[in-house]
Amino acid sequence: MNKIVLASKSDARRSILEQIGFKVIVCYPKVSEIQINHGSPEDVINIAKENSFNKAMYAKKCYSYPVISADTLIFQKSKIFGKPRNKEEAKNMLISLRGTFHRVVTGYTILYKNDKITGYDITEVYMRNYSEEEINYYLKTNEWIGKAGSYAIQGIGAFLVKRINGCYYNVVGLPLSKLIEDLKILGLWPP
Repeated sequence: MNKIVLASKSDARRSILEQIGFKVIVCYPKVSEIQINHGSPEDVINIAKENSFNKAMYAKKCYSYPVISADTLIFQKSKIFGKPRNKEEAKNMLISLRGTFHRVVTGYTILYKNDKITGYDITEVYMRNYSEEEINYYLKTNEWIGKAGSYAIQGIGAFLVKRINGCYYNVVGLPLSKLIEDLKILGLWPP
């Protein structure tokens, strides 16, 4: 089993990499993420990619193994949703997303020896027209903490989602299909 460094605090990302056969070493990157509230789709893609690159560079200083990092953002029209700072902000995000669709962008970076690949994926997520009672129930679970858009599709938050168009794993936080293609380019797949 090959070792890989994950420059992320996300348990979901770690689980995805373990699921496909990697032994994961977690590195908590101490970098400031770029955050904006409004922007174009290109802004969102560039920010997610830059945040992932900065996280990967932090981890590369500490480990000689291949490094993977990612950053997930949500955008709806020109509004960008990152991780909520508190319960009130989480509630407002969930209200904004209710009964509509949004796009989830995950930027990712792979660093191995002198090679670097930075990419991204976009998935459309259509939310149910859930009630305020359902929002309050979800907020009590605290699952929203640290989640872009204030929900986790892989957890209890699955009940908020009506359907998706694109990669499920991208919504979880790591666009698996694209990632594997890039790992193949670097000779890291299969592990």
